[in-house]
Amino acid sequence: MKTLLKKMAILSIAMLVFGCSKDDSPAEVVKTKVKITGYRIDSFSFVANDGLGWDGISGSPDVYSGIFNGNSTLIVTSNIIDNVSASMLPITVTLNSPYLVPNFSDTINVVVMDSDNSTFWATSDDEIGFVPFIMSDYTTGADKYPTTKTKTANGVSVTLFLTWE
Repeated sequence: MKTLLKKMAILSIAMLVFGCSKDDSPAEVVKTKVKITGYRIDSFSFVANDGLGWDGISGSPDVYSGIFNGNSTLIVTSNIIDNVSASMLPITVTLNSPYLVPNFSDTINVVVMDSDNSTFWATSDDEIGFVPFIMSDYTTGADKYPTTKTKTANGVSVTLFLTWE
């Protein structure tokens, strides 16, 4: 009987010491909102599809850009910067009011344009290129919820500035 009581006491102590563990890892925070606070045009080709400069043989592009949600919903447009040269890059655009992305699965396009007549989004303007971003791509993995995200596509490299909540 003493042996049985002794074994039960040892087992009880072992359960108290080893049976309870404290999980010190913090609970994973899932972000449900992302705001775009700005973007930076890091690079683009100074040669148009016709092999010439954007404004003819020696013309530098008059650059403006914008953010679209999808292909048609314009969110913001930058100012036109005349005669942009490579030494003027990068071009940073800060949004006056951060854009709250309505759905992480939306495609956010940063479009870079060459103005031909000082009118925004005119049919005569040339699209230098665009970069699509999908916020759900940045919610998992080692680089989830980044404050900046750089991507290159369609001849343009752009960095988004992001705030996650």
